[in-house]
Amino acid sequence: MADAADLTEQQLLDSSLDSSCVWLDQWDQQAQLLQQRLQPLLTEAEVLWNCPIETDSGVDLTPTLAIASKTAGVQTIHWALDIDPPQIDPPQIDPPKNAAVSTAHTASQFFARSTVAEYWSLDTAQVELRTYRLPQANEYQQQQLFCVGQQLSIQAFPHITLQVQEPLPLYFLTRTTNGQRTYSYTQLPLKLLI
Repeated sequence: MADAADLTEQQLLDSSLDSSCVWLDQWDQQAQLLQQRLQPLLTEAEVLWNCPIETDSGVDLTPTLAIASKTAGVQTIHWALDIDPPQIDPPQIDPPKNAAVSTAHTASQFFARSTVAEYWSLDTAQVELRTYRLPQANEYQQQQLFCVGQQLSIQAFPHITLQVQEPLPLYFLTRTTNGQRTYSYTQLPLKLLI
């Protein structure tokens, strides 16, 4: 099978039809498509997929997508996107009322410490996108919530506009030697507007 970074949109759709293909989940596939669509829009930066970011605290963060550039051998991460951010268990006295917000906020603290200029956390269950901008020490100074229909741009690359959308299911009907099969596939709730 081809390297994930080299897949075309049709190959990703074809792999979703293969029930034995479990090497990428549906959001990873959609992130790969977004990466392929973003890269041509960036001339002096690279779109990275599942690229670990090492923090000073020893925690390795792996955002789904990141935009980075190198100047004089030093990598700068301008933007990071987490789709359904991983659970990071910080020491807490009182558990938070909203676990999704807490998880995104905790991850944002690690990204802020790593001086990632902008961090986005996409919650596919709630169809909400939380953005964190202007890192200072362990916190981002600007936080914003975006819901379905709202548009936003990456701060370092304002010519790139994305929109939060409903994750509409796509259904495929195929004919096989065993008869007809229906497969369900869901679009990422983040759409690149060009």
